[in-house]
Amino acid sequence: METIYEWLLHNTGNEGSHVTILNVKRTTEPGTEELTHLDIRGRTKDFTIVNVAVYPVETANSPDTEPSGLKDEMLKESYFFRNDQQVIDFLCEGRVDQAQTDGPGVRLVVIEPANDASRITFPPDQAS
Repeated sequence: METIYEWLLHNTGNEGSHVTILNVKRTTEPGTEELTHLDIRGRTKDFTIVNVAVYPVETANSPDTEPSGLKDEMLKESYFFRNDQQVIDFLCEGRVDQAQTDGPGVRLVVIEPANDASRITFPPDQAS
């Protein structure tokens, strides 16, 4: 997960990626520095805003490790990856090489923002 976080920091604003990273929040376990999940705000090539949550899981079907706050969100896509590099490949190139479902890995969830927050719009021209 730390590798993903470092990649996100170095690639924020990179327009050449599958998802342009706009912001990232690193969440740690209270009282420790252990990374529990990453919250990412991004933009797709069609200028749609997406929220992406990345978190470690024991297996592909581990519902108990879902970060708090995801249960009420509109899930758009969900992937299970074996390692950090596969997550980076998805964010960078859109490549989805999902791992086998046994063993630990990384869950990546694409969430659709609510309340018209899913489009980047530009203000109308101001006539003088």
